[in-house]
Amino acid sequence: INAEYMGHFLSVYFFSRMPIPFMAQVAAGAVGPVMWMSYKRVFNSKVKKFKKTTQKMNSAPKLNPLIKVSVVVPAYNEAYNIVECVRAILDGTALDAEHLEVVVVDDMSSDNTMELITQFKTTHPKGNQLTVMSAGPRPETELWLGKCWAVLQGSKKCSGDYIIFIDADVRVHDGGIAKAVAAAVHTNADLLSGDLKYKCQCFAEKLIQPVVLQNLYLSNDHDLVNDPKQPVASAAGHMMVFKKEVYDAIGGHKPVRDHVVEDVMIAYYLKTVAKRRVHYFDFTGIASISMYRNFSDLLEGYSKNVYLAFDCSVINVGVLSILNLAAFSLPPLTAVAGIMALSSAQTVLGYL
Repeated sequence: INAEYMGHFLSVYFFSRMPIPFMAQVAAGAVGPVMWMSYKRVFNSKVKKFKKTTQKMNSAPKLNPLIKVSVVVPAYNEAYNIVECVRAILDGTALDAEHLEVVVVDDMSSDNTMELITQFKTTHPKGNQLTVMSAGPRPETELWLGKCWAVLQGSKKCSGDYIIFIDADVRVHDGGIAKAVAAAVHTNADLLSGDLKYKCQCFAEKLIQPVVLQNLYLSNDHDLVNDPKQPVASAAGHMMVFKKEVYDAIGGHKPVRDHVVEDVMIAYYLKTVAKRRVHYFDFTGIASISMYRNFSDLLEGYSKNVYLAFDCSVINVGVLSILNLAAFSLPPLTAVAGIMALSSAQTVLGYL
Protein backbone atom coordinates (compact mmCIF):
# COMPACT_ATOMS: atom_id res chain seq x y z
CA ILE A 1 0.00 0.00 0.00
CA ASN A 2 1.50 3.35 -1.00
CA ALA A 3 1.90 6.17 1.48
CA GLU A 4 -1.01 8.18 0.06
CA TYR A 5 -3.52 5.58 1.25
CA MET A 6 -2.43 5.50 4.90
CA GLY A 7 -4.55 8.38 6.15
CA HIS A 8 -7.70 7.00 4.58
CA PHE A 9 -7.64 3.85 6.71
CA LEU A 10 -8.36 5.93 9.81
CA SER A 11 -11.98 6.15 8.70
CA VAL A 12 -12.44 2.39 8.22
CA TYR A 13 -13.75 1.91 11.78
CA PHE A 14 -16.54 4.44 11.25
CA PHE A 15 -17.24 3.15 7.74
CA SER A 16 -17.80 -0.39 9.03
CA ARG A 17 -20.41 0.90 11.52
CA MET A 18 -22.55 2.47 8.80
CA PRO A 19 -25.97 0.87 8.25
CA ILE A 20 -25.10 -0.90 4.99
CA PRO A 21 -27.05 -4.06 4.14
CA PHE A 22 -24.95 -7.20 4.38
CA MET A 23 -25.06 -8.17 0.68
CA ALA A 24 -24.31 -4.59 -0.42
CA GLN A 25 -21.30 -4.57 1.87
CA VAL A 26 -20.02 -7.82 0.39
CA ALA A 27 -20.52 -6.47 -3.14
CA ALA A 28 -18.69 -3.31 -2.21
CA GLY A 29 -15.84 -5.42 -0.93
CA ALA A 30 -15.41 -6.88 -4.41
CA VAL A 31 -15.19 -3.43 -5.99
CA GLY A 32 -12.04 -2.45 -4.10
CA PRO A 33 -9.69 -5.17 -5.38
CA VAL A 34 -11.03 -4.79 -8.94
CA MET A 35 -10.40 -1.02 -8.89
CA TRP A 36 -6.95 -1.50 -7.41
CA MET A 37 -5.91 -4.12 -9.97
CA SER A 38 -7.27 -2.04 -12.86
CA TYR A 39 -5.47 1.08 -11.66
CA LYS A 40 -2.22 -0.83 -11.14
CA ARG A 41 -2.40 -2.34 -14.63
CA VAL A 42 -2.95 1.05 -16.30
CA PHE A 43 -0.24 2.77 -14.25
CA ASN A 44 2.36 0.03 -14.80
CA SER A 45 1.61 0.02 -18.53
CA LYS A 46 2.30 3.75 -18.79
CA VAL A 47 5.50 3.44 -16.74
CA LYS A 48 6.76 0.68 -19.03
CA LYS A 49 6.05 2.75 -22.14
CA PHE A 50 7.68 5.83 -20.64
CA LYS A 51 10.83 3.96 -19.69
CA LYS A 52 11.31 3.01 -23.34
CA THR A 53 11.35 6.67 -24.35
CA THR A 54 14.14 7.39 -21.87
CA GLN A 55 16.52 4.95 -23.55
CA LYS A 56 17.50 7.72 -25.99
CA MET A 57 18.58 9.90 -23.09
CA ASN A 58 20.51 7.12 -21.37
CA SER A 59 22.34 6.34 -24.60
CA ALA A 60 23.11 9.98 -25.41
CA PRO A 61 26.79 10.74 -26.06
CA LYS A 62 28.80 13.06 -23.85
CA LEU A 63 28.28 16.77 -24.18
CA ASN A 64 30.06 18.39 -27.11
CA PRO A 65 32.93 20.41 -25.55
CA LEU A 66 32.22 23.33 -27.91
CA ILE A 67 28.71 23.89 -26.51
CA LYS A 68 28.15 26.64 -23.97
CA VAL A 69 25.43 26.18 -21.36
CA SER A 70 23.57 28.91 -19.50
CA VAL A 71 21.60 28.16 -16.33
CA VAL A 72 18.98 30.56 -14.97
CA VAL A 73 17.62 30.17 -11.44
CA PRO A 74 14.62 32.42 -10.64
CA ALA A 75 14.22 33.09 -6.93
CA TYR A 76 11.41 34.62 -4.91
CA ASN A 77 11.88 34.35 -1.13
CA GLU A 78 14.17 31.35 -1.56
CA ALA A 79 16.58 32.03 1.31
CA TYR A 80 16.17 28.42 2.44
CA ASN A 81 17.06 26.93 -0.95
CA ILE A 82 19.05 29.26 -3.14
CA VAL A 83 22.61 28.66 -1.92
CA GLU A 84 22.38 24.86 -1.95
CA CYS A 85 20.69 24.90 -5.36
CA VAL A 86 23.47 26.96 -6.96
CA ARG A 87 26.16 25.05 -5.08
CA ALA A 88 24.89 21.77 -6.54
CA ILE A 89 24.98 23.24 -10.05
CA LEU A 90 28.51 24.62 -9.78
CA ASP A 91 30.05 21.75 -7.81
CA GLY A 92 28.40 19.06 -9.91
CA THR A 93 29.34 20.49 -13.31
CA ALA A 94 32.87 20.11 -14.63
CA LEU A 95 32.49 22.90 -17.20
CA ASP A 96 34.75 25.95 -17.03
CA ALA A 97 33.74 29.60 -17.28
CA GLU A 98 33.83 29.50 -21.08
CA HIS A 99 31.25 26.71 -21.21
CA LEU A 100 29.01 27.31 -18.18
CA GLU A 101 27.40 30.42 -16.76
CA VAL A 102 24.83 30.56 -13.96
CA VAL A 103 22.45 33.49 -13.52
CA VAL A 104 20.39 33.89 -10.34
CA VAL A 105 17.46 36.28 -10.76
CA ASP A 106 15.97 37.67 -7.57
CA ASP A 107 12.27 38.31 -8.26
CA MET A 108 11.80 41.15 -5.76
CA SER A 109 12.16 38.90 -2.71
CA SER A 110 11.20 40.24 0.71
CA ASP A 111 13.64 37.96 2.58
CA ASN A 112 17.46 37.82 2.43
CA THR A 113 17.70 35.68 -0.73
CA MET A 114 19.76 38.34 -2.54
CA GLU A 115 22.14 38.83 0.38
CA LEU A 116 22.82 35.11 0.78
CA ILE A 117 23.53 34.38 -2.87
CA THR A 118 25.68 37.51 -3.22
CA GLN A 119 27.80 36.39 -0.27
CA PHE A 120 28.02 32.89 -1.74
CA LYS A 121 29.32 34.33 -5.02
CA THR A 122 32.21 36.05 -3.25
CA THR A 123 33.32 32.92 -1.39
CA HIS A 124 32.80 30.06 -3.86
CA PRO A 125 35.77 29.01 -6.05
CA LYS A 126 33.57 29.22 -9.16
CA GLY A 127 32.05 32.56 -8.21
CA ASN A 128 33.28 34.03 -11.50
CA GLN A 129 30.76 31.79 -13.30
CA LEU A 130 27.85 33.18 -11.27
CA THR A 131 25.87 36.33 -12.00
CA VAL A 132 23.40 37.70 -9.44
CA MET A 133 20.78 40.17 -10.62
CA SER A 134 17.37 41.59 -9.82
CA ALA A 135 14.42 41.01 -12.12
CA GLY A 136 13.19 44.50 -11.45
CA PRO A 137 9.54 45.59 -11.31
CA ARG A 138 7.07 44.06 -13.73
CA PRO A 139 5.37 46.18 -16.39
CA GLU A 140 2.23 47.81 -15.02
CA THR A 141 0.44 47.51 -18.36
CA GLU A 142 0.93 43.73 -18.69
CA LEU A 143 0.02 40.75 -16.53
CA TRP A 144 3.05 38.59 -15.69
CA LEU A 145 2.31 35.57 -13.48
CA GLY A 146 4.68 33.30 -11.61
CA LYS A 147 8.32 33.25 -12.66
CA CYS A 148 7.79 34.29 -16.31
CA TRP A 149 9.15 37.80 -15.84
CA ALA A 150 12.19 36.69 -13.84
CA VAL A 151 13.33 33.95 -16.22
CA LEU A 152 12.91 36.22 -19.24
CA GLN A 153 15.09 38.90 -17.64
CA GLY A 154 17.68 36.30 -16.73
CA SER A 155 17.77 34.93 -20.27
CA LYS A 156 18.82 38.35 -21.57
CA LYS A 157 22.07 38.00 -19.61
CA CYS A 158 22.84 34.59 -21.14
CA SER A 159 25.09 33.81 -24.10
CA GLY A 160 24.94 29.99 -24.14
CA ASP A 161 23.86 27.72 -26.98
CA TYR A 162 21.42 26.07 -24.55
CA ILE A 163 19.63 27.67 -21.62
CA ILE A 164 18.32 25.70 -18.64
CA PHE A 165 15.74 27.10 -16.24
CA ILE A 166 15.97 25.48 -12.81
CA ASP A 167 13.79 26.17 -9.76
CA ALA A 168 15.54 26.93 -6.47
CA ASP A 169 14.16 23.81 -4.77
CA VAL A 170 15.88 21.55 -7.32
CA ARG A 171 19.18 19.80 -6.57
CA VAL A 172 21.09 18.80 -9.68
CA HIS A 173 23.12 15.60 -9.35
CA ASP A 174 26.77 15.41 -10.37
CA GLY A 175 26.98 15.65 -14.14
CA GLY A 176 23.26 16.38 -14.42
CA ILE A 177 23.63 19.61 -16.40
CA ALA A 178 25.87 17.99 -19.03
CA LYS A 179 23.62 14.92 -19.29
CA ALA A 180 20.47 17.00 -19.79
CA VAL A 181 22.00 19.14 -22.53
CA ALA A 182 23.62 16.11 -24.20
CA ALA A 183 20.18 14.47 -24.35
CA ALA A 184 18.66 17.61 -25.86
CA VAL A 185 21.38 17.69 -28.50
CA HIS A 186 21.08 13.96 -29.19
CA THR A 187 17.29 14.16 -29.73
CA ASN A 188 17.45 17.56 -31.47
CA ALA A 189 14.87 18.84 -28.98
CA ASP A 190 14.11 22.54 -28.89
CA LEU A 191 12.63 22.00 -25.44
CA LEU A 192 13.51 19.08 -23.20
CA SER A 193 12.05 18.53 -19.74
CA GLY A 194 11.06 15.61 -17.56
CA ASP A 195 10.09 14.16 -14.21
CA LEU A 196 12.55 14.77 -11.40
CA LYS A 197 13.07 12.59 -8.34
CA TYR A 198 10.71 13.87 -5.64
CA LYS A 199 11.93 13.89 -2.05
CA CYS A 200 9.16 14.34 0.50
CA GLN A 201 10.21 16.13 3.69
CA CYS A 202 7.10 15.78 5.85
CA PHE A 203 4.29 13.27 6.47
CA ALA A 204 1.68 15.44 4.75
CA GLU A 205 3.82 15.57 1.61
CA LYS A 206 4.34 11.80 1.69
CA LEU A 207 0.59 11.39 1.94
CA ILE A 208 -0.46 13.83 -0.80
CA GLN A 209 2.39 14.15 -3.30
CA PRO A 210 2.15 10.57 -4.65
CA VAL A 211 -1.53 11.15 -5.45
CA VAL A 212 -0.79 14.40 -7.26
CA LEU A 213 2.16 12.97 -9.17
CA GLN A 214 0.27 9.85 -10.24
CA ASN A 215 -2.58 12.04 -11.48
CA LEU A 216 -0.14 14.07 -13.55
CA TYR A 217 1.58 10.95 -14.83
CA LEU A 218 -1.63 9.26 -15.91
CA SER A 219 -2.98 12.41 -17.55
CA ASN A 220 0.04 12.79 -19.85
CA ASP A 221 0.79 10.58 -22.83
CA HIS A 222 4.52 11.06 -23.25
CA ASP A 223 4.64 9.16 -26.54
CA LEU A 224 2.27 11.71 -28.06
CA VAL A 225 4.27 14.58 -26.55
CA ASN A 226 7.45 13.22 -28.15
CA ASP A 227 5.75 12.67 -31.51
CA PRO A 228 6.25 15.82 -33.64
CA LYS A 229 3.18 14.92 -35.71
CA GLN A 230 0.83 15.04 -32.72
CA PRO A 231 -0.54 18.36 -31.33
CA VAL A 232 0.03 17.18 -27.75
CA ALA A 233 2.54 18.96 -25.53
CA SER A 234 3.63 18.92 -21.92
CA ALA A 235 6.57 20.03 -19.82
CA ALA A 236 7.76 20.09 -16.22
CA GLY A 237 8.78 23.59 -15.23
CA HIS A 238 11.17 22.59 -12.43
CA MET A 239 13.94 21.99 -15.00
CA MET A 240 13.59 22.93 -18.67
CA VAL A 241 16.28 22.83 -21.37
CA PHE A 242 15.82 25.17 -24.35
CA LYS A 243 17.82 25.88 -27.46
CA LYS A 244 18.69 29.49 -26.74
CA GLU A 245 18.06 30.71 -30.28
CA VAL A 246 14.62 29.09 -30.31
CA TYR A 247 13.71 30.52 -26.91
CA ASP A 248 14.70 34.00 -28.06
CA ALA A 249 12.87 33.59 -31.38
CA ILE A 250 9.49 33.04 -29.71
CA GLY A 251 9.99 35.94 -27.33
CA GLY A 252 10.89 33.80 -24.32
CA HIS A 253 8.10 33.42 -21.79
CA LYS A 254 6.25 36.49 -23.03
CA PRO A 255 3.62 34.55 -25.05
CA VAL A 256 2.61 32.63 -21.89
CA ARG A 257 3.20 35.38 -19.33
CA ASP A 258 -0.41 35.36 -18.07
CA HIS A 259 -0.75 31.58 -17.60
CA VAL A 260 -0.47 29.81 -14.24
CA VAL A 261 0.81 26.58 -15.81
CA GLU A 262 3.34 28.39 -17.97
CA ASP A 263 5.51 25.30 -18.40
CA VAL A 264 2.79 23.33 -20.19
CA MET A 265 1.66 26.36 -22.17
CA ILE A 266 5.13 27.25 -23.48
CA ALA A 267 5.59 23.63 -24.56
CA TYR A 268 2.25 23.77 -26.36
CA TYR A 269 3.14 27.11 -27.96
CA LEU A 270 6.49 25.80 -29.16
CA LYS A 271 5.03 22.66 -30.68
CA THR A 272 1.78 23.90 -32.20
CA VAL A 273 2.52 27.54 -33.06
CA ALA A 274 6.29 27.70 -33.57
CA LYS A 275 6.38 24.12 -34.96
CA ARG A 276 9.37 23.12 -32.82
CA ARG A 277 10.37 19.81 -31.26
CA VAL A 278 9.27 19.17 -27.66
CA HIS A 279 10.48 16.12 -25.75
CA TYR A 280 9.62 14.73 -22.33
CA PHE A 281 11.94 12.32 -20.52
CA ASP A 282 12.77 10.76 -17.19
CA PHE A 283 15.04 13.19 -15.31
CA THR A 284 14.98 11.26 -12.02
CA GLY A 285 18.61 10.23 -12.51
CA ILE A 286 19.93 13.76 -12.96
CA ALA A 287 18.07 15.93 -10.44
CA SER A 288 15.79 15.82 -7.40
CA ILE A 289 13.32 18.24 -5.87
CA SER A 290 11.87 18.93 -2.41
CA MET A 291 8.89 21.21 -2.78
CA TYR A 292 7.39 21.60 0.70
CA ARG A 293 8.94 21.54 4.17
CA ASN A 294 5.71 21.24 6.18
CA PHE A 295 1.94 20.92 5.89
CA SER A 296 1.28 24.66 5.93
CA ASP A 297 3.62 25.20 2.95
CA LEU A 298 1.95 22.35 1.08
CA LEU A 299 -1.54 23.63 1.83
CA GLU A 300 -0.65 27.15 0.72
CA GLY A 301 1.05 25.94 -2.45
CA TYR A 302 -1.66 23.59 -3.66
CA SER A 303 -4.56 25.77 -2.51
CA LYS A 304 -3.26 28.56 -4.70
CA ASN A 305 -1.92 26.62 -7.69
CA VAL A 306 -4.72 24.07 -8.06
CA TYR A 307 -7.40 26.75 -7.75
CA LEU A 308 -5.71 28.98 -10.33
CA ALA A 309 -4.89 26.08 -12.65
CA PHE A 310 -8.60 25.18 -12.79
CA ASP A 311 -9.62 28.69 -13.84
CA CYS A 312 -10.57 29.73 -10.30
CA SER A 313 -13.59 27.41 -10.47
CA VAL A 314 -14.85 25.89 -7.24
CA ILE A 315 -16.86 23.40 -9.31
CA ASN A 316 -13.78 22.19 -11.21
CA VAL A 317 -11.80 21.79 -8.00
CA GLY A 318 -14.74 19.98 -6.40
CA VAL A 319 -15.00 17.51 -9.30
CA LEU A 320 -11.25 16.85 -9.06
CA SER A 321 -11.58 16.20 -5.32
CA ILE A 322 -14.45 13.75 -5.83
CA LEU A 323 -12.54 11.86 -8.52
CA ASN A 324 -9.48 11.58 -6.28
CA LEU A 325 -11.64 10.40 -3.39
CA ALA A 326 -13.13 7.69 -5.61
CA ALA A 327 -9.78 6.60 -7.03
CA PHE A 328 -7.66 6.59 -3.88
CA SER A 329 -10.02 6.22 -0.90
CA LEU A 330 -12.92 4.00 -1.96
CA PRO A 331 -10.87 0.94 -3.04
CA PRO A 332 -9.25 0.30 0.37
CA LEU A 333 -12.43 1.24 2.25
CA THR A 334 -14.68 -1.05 0.20
CA ALA A 335 -12.15 -3.87 0.37
CA VAL A 336 -11.99 -3.69 4.17
CA ALA A 337 -15.79 -3.39 4.35
CA GLY A 338 -16.12 -6.61 2.35
CA ILE A 339 -13.60 -8.41 4.55
CA MET A 340 -15.51 -7.33 7.65
CA ALA A 341 -18.78 -8.50 6.13
CA LEU A 342 -17.35 -11.92 5.26
CA SER A 343 -15.78 -12.18 8.69
CA SER A 344 -19.16 -11.43 10.31
CA ALA A 345 -20.82 -14.03 8.11
CA GLN A 346 -18.27 -16.64 9.11
CA THR A 347 -18.90 -15.86 12.78
CA VAL A 348 -22.66 -16.20 12.33
CA LEU A 349 -22.29 -19.52 10.47
CA GLY A 350 -20.10 -20.81 13.26
CA TYR A 351 -23.01 -20.61 15.65
CA LEU A 352 -25.39 -22.49 13.34
